[in-house]
Amino acid sequence: MIVLYILVALIGGVIGFGVGIILAAAGRFDDADAMAITMDAHRDRAEMLNELSREMNQ
Repeated sequence: MIVLYILVALIGGVIGFGVGIILAAAGRFDDADAMAITMDAHRDRAEMLNELSREMNQ
């Protein structure tokens, strides 16, 4: 279960980062929008890892 959380967090971060880069490259969003999408993905990953660490500490 712990491994699953880590995999989901890592995959989510990579996908979010990739989406931000692709949208910026396509010119559909300006840099600020692409960065916001990327930072959302990193925040989601951080929240997942925090939840994982809480479970491990119990």
